[in-house]
Amino acid sequence: MKKRVALQRGVTFLVVPFGLYWWKFLLARPMGAPWEGILVSLGLVLVLVGFCTRIVARGYKESGSLSGGRLVTGDLYAYVRNPMYMGTFLIGLGAALAVFHPVAVVIFIVGYAAIYVPQILREERILTGHFGQEYRDYCQRTPRLIPGPLSWWGFF
Repeated sequence: MKKRVALQRGVTFLVVPFGLYWWKFLLARPMGAPWEGILVSLGLVLVLVGFCTRIVARGYKESGSLSGGRLVTGDLYAYVRNPMYMGTFLIGLGAALAVFHPVAVVIFIVGYAAIYVPQILREERILTGHFGQEYRDYCQRTPRLIPGPLSWWGFF
């Protein structure tokens, strides 16, 4: 499990931003409309919020789980079941917006879904097996990935 986490961390924090930088360099075009600058700024804010979300969620999980012996349902985990994956999504989406190319956004979303949807479903099966009804109850009251009113939308 640690090897997979290290690989995903490497892809997320090294390869993706580097690749997006080169994508922007190769497809450089001048920013014309003011809203393009707004999207780039929004992208950078999303990257920052994503990093902060991952840091807070990881710290709370480490201190609250008792090495996997207790289901973590407080702090950010009270709003979404997977705040670290949500943070990763925000980082990637923000980077894709900062590149300001629609193809980058589509590639990121498809890549994210291909990597993280199966991972989330696999982890949910493991947690259901480990925590049983407690985890099923938690799933009923807590959205998977997107907090608040948007959580009604299918998988999320």
